[in-house]
Amino acid sequence: MMISIESIIIPLFFFFFFNCLSSARVFLHILTASSLSLSTVMKMDRGDETE
Repeated sequence: MMISIESIIIPLFFFFFFNCLSSARVFLHILTASSLSLSTVMKMDRGDETE
């Protein structure tokens, strides 16, 4: 019983671990993209204000 439980839990643990890593990578990618778009929008707003 113990061996079967471990053989089920360990792959699940690795699956969730890699899943969290990939989701964090996607979250960071979205965060950087949104921050870049925000900075460009702010620059455009400043340009409009100066004009």
